[in-house]
Amino acid sequence: MGRLVAAVLFKAQLAVEAVNMPVVLTPTGRPSGYFRCEEQLELQTLIAGLDVSDMPAVKQVAEAGQAAAAVNAAARARTEIEAAMWKLQTPS
Repeated sequence: MGRLVAAVLFKAQLAVEAVNMPVVLTPTGRPSGYFRCEEQLELQTLIAGLDVSDMPAVKQVAEAGQAAAAVNAAARARTEIEAAMWKLQTPS
């Protein structure tokens, strides 16, 4: 999950920096302001059966349709994933 979020962050940041606005990265026929990369689709599939209520930014990364929104959510999602990993390592 962390790898996918990092990939979305990287690709979305490139899209924002390239033209300073969201762009189409896949040939889906979506409107020109629509952003979606392969990793977002994979992330959607991964979290479909999981309870991610404690990780809202991860869900937002998967759902983001604009590059800037994907960048913002991915930055927050990294922190959420890191916190979840610490919880797994720390005995209760």
